[in-house]
Amino acid sequence: MYCINYFFQTIIIILIGRCILTGCELHTEGNSDILASCALEATRTYFQSEGTIILATQDCETDQFPFLNDSGFMIVDEFNISTSIQDECVINTTIYLLDVDRHMKTYQNWLKQFTAYEVKSCRFNFTDLETTMLQELHNTKKWRVLIFPYNRTFEYPGRGDISGYIITAGMSEYYEMEYRIHRILTVLLEYRMLKYSTFFLVLVSGEIGGFNVERVITLFMEFHVLDVIILVYDESNEVVNFYTFNPYELPSGKCGLIYKGILISKCYFDESGVVRLRHRTTDFEIIPNLEGCSVFLNDILSEPLTIESDVGDRDIISNQSVVFILFKYVLDVMKMSLHTNRVQIQKNERFLMLDLQDIQGTKGELFVRYYTTTYYWFLYKSDAFARWSTIFCVFSNYVWLCILLTIFFTASYLQYISRNIKYNPPWWLNLLSIQLGIAIREPKALYLRFILLAWLMYSLPINTIFQCFFTSYLSDPVHEHQIDTYEEIVEQNYELILTDGNSVFLESGINITSNKKWITNREGSLLYLHNGSRRAVSIPQESVTYFYNKLCDGNIRNKLHRITTYQNQHHLTVEFTNKHFEKRFYVLLNRLIESGFPDKLCNVILYPKGMFLASTKLSELVGYFYPFSIIHMKSAFLFYFIGLGASLLIFLIEVIVHSLPLLYRGSIAASIPVRNNFPK
Repeated sequence: MYCINYFFQTIIIILIGRCILTGCELHTEGNSDILASCALEATRTYFQSEGTIILATQDCETDQFPFLNDSGFMIVDEFNISTSIQDECVINTTIYLLDVDRHMKTYQNWLKQFTAYEVKSCRFNFTDLETTMLQELHNTKKWRVLIFPYNRTFEYPGRGDISGYIITAGMSEYYEMEYRIHRILTVLLEYRMLKYSTFFLVLVSGEIGGFNVERVITLFMEFHVLDVIILVYDESNEVVNFYTFNPYELPSGKCGLIYKGILISKCYFDESGVVRLRHRTTDFEIIPNLEGCSVFLNDILSEPLTIESDVGDRDIISNQSVVFILFKYVLDVMKMSLHTNRVQIQKNERFLMLDLQDIQGTKGELFVRYYTTTYYWFLYKSDAFARWSTIFCVFSNYVWLCILLTIFFTASYLQYISRNIKYNPPWWLNLLSIQLGIAIREPKALYLRFILLAWLMYSLPINTIFQCFFTSYLSDPVHEHQIDTYEEIVEQNYELILTDGNSVFLESGINITSNKKWITNREGSLLYLHNGSRRAVSIPQESVTYFYNKLCDGNIRNKLHRITTYQNQHHLTVEFTNKHFEKRFYVLLNRLIESGFPDKLCNVILYPKGMFLASTKLSELVGYFYPFSIIHMKSAFLFYFIGLGASLLIFLIEVIVHSLPLLYRGSIAASIPVRNNFPK
């Protein structure tokens, strides 16, 4: 008897010690079997037949994971500027500037630690439920199973490969369960592993103090996750209840607000030990009833598409913005109301949310593109040459040298002729008359004819070209060399101003330079550009036109040059709080986009007078001067000499033709015998 008692005491001590060391919860074998079997049936019903299942166990802590928002590498400087755009227009403002050089160096150092990080807190002392669940999943040979998080360098599959998520919860208190699920969803979101278009299974085993289905549902709603099925083991009835929710249909919810969970199925073992599902809803599908619901448009200013409107102490989006008008058209068809004022929307506890974003992709799981803008590089136009120097800009230096040498040799030759031959009028008077278009007497000497003809051939095209170019330069000043490529900007060591967070990484890449700055305010970036020299800003063309119409009452002259050889397209998108709202909204919005409606609205804001203002036109490559060179003269003189050659050939033919009758008459006269008429 003593031995039997000792044996049972030893067994109890071993079990208690195991639980203390591993942190496991004491569950019966039947509890684990039925919950794991029912979870397996749920995966077959709701998960895709292939891919990866993410299994988040309750034994691994996620507190030690490095998060992007915890890295602390955003270093922003405050910069006060006073810009004098015109004599009577001085703007004083404060801008916030991020040094990309420091930012990227700090980020890359953090990224090295991030990629080399190993989760060492996971011991994977699985509970009976998790062990049984793993065995059942592997036996199906349908899915790959990823234990999340796992104790090796963090490598994860793409979201497209994920078939579903399984989260186990066996805590004794609800606050522990809430904290753990929140951390798991946060890690999934931060590491871009949160896939909204698949199901989440939450396995709840045992009694949890303060637990109810609605609190768990609300927790997932914070992360915009709607397809959640909660499996709760009912020990009294020995069944597993399947709960979910419909945030659009009473009594579960209305307009995205959750009231209570919905029991959609029961799972149990029959008499033969086979798991059975008793469906209350055989094919559960959420069909949103959105009529009469309110939508809140979360403001992110991206002028001119979203224009700021000051109402009291709160900055909200104006109802004259492109985004507001565009979305209101869609929501009116859906019989929903659109709000941008937080005070008004908070009075209505049932609402959905639209969050504006600026991303590189065209459409994500909950993102829909409504406008595409192009970022160009803008810099100051090159300076114009002084008007007095325009006379020297017509020809290149080599042409000027050739002209001077030609005049010198011609003058020397004519001076030599004038000393040896008496000739009136003087040679220089004849040359001047030729330049003025005055007729002169044809010289008798052949060499004088030749030199005057050569001078005429030389001076006429030079004089004509010079007058044409000089007149055009007086009306349109010639500019210095205009930088027109991104490579030239970098080579000239310009200060590069970025106006979009994505561009900080896209423009920099692995090349860290000390001349890049990030200014989130687009108007501030243009003022910063005007406040100094040797600066270039990456900004959409629409923003430049909009702010130039806005600054100084639209009376300033645009002095910016746009580089067209280097550009980045950005897709302005709207993020939805759930996929069901997104599907209906996308169909209607896409019809407006295909008709060009957003572009028309944008043009109305940019050009309110119905035409492109001359002061806001963005010039392309203007004023870049190519001086007239010898190469340009080659073709003109070539045709000129061809014409002279043709004239000479015709002249020779004419001489020959006129000489033939004379030669013929001479030959006839020579053939007639001469009679001696003298008397003998």
